[in-house]
Amino acid sequence: MASYSYSLTPLAESDLDGALGYISGELASPGAASKLYRDVLRALGDACGMPYSSPDCSRYLVADPAYRCRLVGNYLLVYRVDDAGRRIEVLRFLYARRDIGADAIGRASAGD
Repeated sequence: MASYSYSLTPLAESDLDGALGYISGELASPGAASKLYRDVLRALGDACGMPYSSPDCSRYLVADPAYRCRLVGNYLLVYRVDDAGRRIEVLRFLYARRDIGADAIGRASAGD
């Protein structure tokens, strides 16, 4: 079976840029930011190979089996599986210890 491709929504790109910028700049730890970025790329590769291997997001009030969540360090990578297009769409990249609800995830797909 061929693997899926991935794309990031503008909101997910902003989330990722913000997290990496915060770690690199505010925390003065560019090495940790680089490691997180490598971990994100690895997680995306894993998700593209087996998109349903991550748990669904029902914990975050999104009752749709196409929505998946993968923990990457202290962050949650939230994506939606598009079987027809054979891709995963990354919706958000959120700090996992914050209060995450359907609104935080749903805003990424509001234009759909």
